[in-house]
Amino acid sequence: LLDPAEYYGICADRMIKENYLLMYLPVNDNKRLREHAFEYAKKNNLRVLEISTKLKNYENAECKCIGDAGIEEFISAIRYASCVFTNSFHAVCFSTLFQVPFYAFSRQQFGKVKDICKSFGTEDRFFENDDFQERAPIDFEQVTGNYSGLKEQSISWLNHALTK
Repeated sequence: LLDPAEYYGICADRMIKENYLLMYLPVNDNKRLREHAFEYAKKNNLRVLEISTKLKNYENAECKCIGDAGIEEFISAIRYASCVFTNSFHAVCFSTLFQVPFYAFSRQQFGKVKDICKSFGTEDRFFENDDFQERAPIDFEQVTGNYSGLKEQSISWLNHALTK
């Protein structure tokens, strides 16, 4: 429910100087997502930054992996990314908030990822069967309008619930 600038205060410094694609898979690994992310990164001359709790920290020419990222690094990784490939609800939310292009993929329980994409009007960015196709740029003006309406509803609901 916060504005983007309010998150910048807790955001870590930029972790990679060059332009990069963030690959964030916090729950279930997804081989197809990985393949598509590396193909997209190569095609668009991007390095890959991966945040995963299931991997050790490592770095090579095409990828840097951070296995022990905290919230500050997570927010920074999304804020400075050129694009995000993920199967995470939170990564979709922050990508939307920071107006970073993203692609969302399936995982074992993907309902909320699919639902948030639909709520923001970005359902074409969700690939339930992992059959990736590059899309036109996101119209963030329209998405921000959808997000703002949902934010207002949430604040209203909270105010009502807290005054009972």
